[in-house]
Amino acid sequence: MVAEKSAMRLTTSGSAMAARAAAFSRATASGGVPAGAKSAFQASDLPRMHHAAHGLKGLAGAFLAGPAAQAASRFETLAHDGNLEAAGAAMLACEREMAGLRAALQAFAQTLPA
Repeated sequence: MVAEKSAMRLTTSGSAMAARAAAFSRATASGGVPAGAKSAFQASDLPRMHHAAHGLKGLAGAFLAGPAAQAASRFETLAHDGNLEAAGAAMLACEREMAGLRAALQAFAQTLPA
């Protein structure tokens, strides 16, 4: 099943991939994580952090970006478990991974025909 999903994603048209990349870029416009995740951390709002991390995990998964998805998953788990300090550190790690994914997607988008 996983292999079939991977094959399906690899055959996605350029325009569909560009649309996904644009959606990811909008969601991570403030860097690597949504501004809402950072403000949730500042407010010690673990449920909002968990919600943001869950969304990032889905975005990374849509591109089969293992390291970014793993970082988001760790962020999600720690926020869910109520560990604010560790969730904050995981958010920073997630931010780095998502920023790298964002840069790769932007570079990929430049290779697609208009």
